[in-house]
Amino acid sequence: MLKILKKILKKFIPIRVRIYIKSLKYNARYDKYRYDGKKIFLFGTPHSGNLGDQAIVIAELEFLKKHFPKYRVFEVPVPIISRSIKYIKRIVDSEDLIMLHGGGSVGDLYLDAEIGTRAVLSNFPNKKIVFFPQSATFTSTNQSFKELKSSQDVYDRAGKNLIITARESKSKEKFEQIFSKNTVILVPDIVFSLHSELHNKRKNILFCMRKDSEKVLTYADETTLIKSLSQKYKNVHISDTTISEIVTRKTRVEIVNEKWDEFRNARIVITDRLHGMIFSVITGTPCVVFDNYNSKIRMTYKDWLKDYKNIRFIDESFDSNEIMKAVEEVIDQEILPIKFENKYLPLVNAIKEAEMQNKNDSFE
Repeated sequence: MLKILKKILKKFIPIRVRIYIKSLKYNARYDKYRYDGKKIFLFGTPHSGNLGDQAIVIAELEFLKKHFPKYRVFEVPVPIISRSIKYIKRIVDSEDLIMLHGGGSVGDLYLDAEIGTRAVLSNFPNKKIVFFPQSATFTSTNQSFKELKSSQDVYDRAGKNLIITARESKSKEKFEQIFSKNTVILVPDIVFSLHSELHNKRKNILFCMRKDSEKVLTYADETTLIKSLSQKYKNVHISDTTISEIVTRKTRVEIVNEKWDEFRNARIVITDRLHGMIFSVITGTPCVVFDNYNSKIRMTYKDWLKDYKNIRFIDESFDSNEIMKAVEEVIDQEILPIKFENKYLPLVNAIKEAEMQNKNDSFE
């Protein structure tokens, strides 16, 4: 009935009026991006229940607030990049900054995010654009090679105007190999920059394992390990850093904090999640961690955490006895402080470089 009514109204409303009404709706939708002061557009933020990814956004916003307080930050989530970018392009000033969300989205594993990145780079060819810390993941399929070529074409056109921040050395080498015309820097995952409240009363064994294609441990191995942990320590809590519900900007901090509470209340965490390990570090929780299929956990551990005594990285095939031994070595360990502040200076300097280029462009 509503569709029929709309068709009838279309016949009687002049096309100029229809275009005007449509423009009003369009402007109302995107007026949230209008601001007279300096702006940072953060493209590619998530809408999923991956709490590692959501924690990255929290850390990115805190990082920008701390180091670039004169700017207002506007998020542009992955699903709306394609339909909002033309409008944003019209309102971006010479002094505004363009940033790309970090994580593990460069590649064909999360193709919608990569397509969004290409759109940003294509629409702002004269802007210096900076990635927050990223990992590279291109799979070995015919389609993957096509996607890599598509990305290379776009990234190459950006040249030195694109600064790619790798979060571990393997990805840095990969980025330098496949995107040789861009600038590549290395800093830790941005979530390490967060400071979480610590708890002294801890009671659970937190078992936080992934259930997707990135996992290495078999379900049979997990069952064996859970059984061994339950027999020795009782309170084994099964969890994950990915949840089924949609996380919005309004609910993000509350939901991520609830997850951090699970880590704060744990005597130890057993995980194969990168952000399971990172959440353990920022909450001061001992952790036994397994690698995933693309070695981003192994490299993060080796690059940034190998001297941190509260973490045990399992670098060999599954052996329940050896894993239980590792658990016994770190469980209930004294909480050790860990500082990453100075390690982010290359990223701060990269954003300042973009800021300086904006100033130079405004005088031309």
